[in-house]
Amino acid sequence: MISLSEDLSKLQHFKNTYTQNQALLDAEKKRSHDLKRELERVRVEGKNEQEALKKRIEDRFQRQIEEYHKKAQSDAERNISDIERNIQMQNNLLEGHADLQQDEIVHTEGVAQKLASENEQYQYDVKLKQQAIEEYAKK
Repeated sequence: MISLSEDLSKLQHFKNTYTQNQALLDAEKKRSHDLKRELERVRVEGKNEQEALKKRIEDRFQRQIEEYHKKAQSDAERNISDIERNIQMQNNLLEGHADLQQDEIVHTEGVAQKLASENEQYQYDVKLKQQAIEEYAKK
């Protein structure tokens, strides 16, 4: 009778432990899922930010080109002799803006690399958590 009672007690303890472990496993799975979802959101957000920045750069560059084109046209109409000087000035300004755009592209690539690095870290963290859960579940 005592052995049966002990066995029932052990069985109940096992059931309780199993239920607790299952709850922990489910919580970790949910957390892993949430982390993956957050990672995807960060990835999409980073991509959107990068695309928005690229569009702003291109739009600004286009506006600047249009402004310089209008200025050069106006100067040429006022004074034919200044055409050569104005063309040289435009070339210098466009070179400066091209350098600025290149710097912004380098910055954008740096942001993309940072996001990729964070992505790898998140994936590594998720993998470690999954391994820990699996080891815990095995125990």
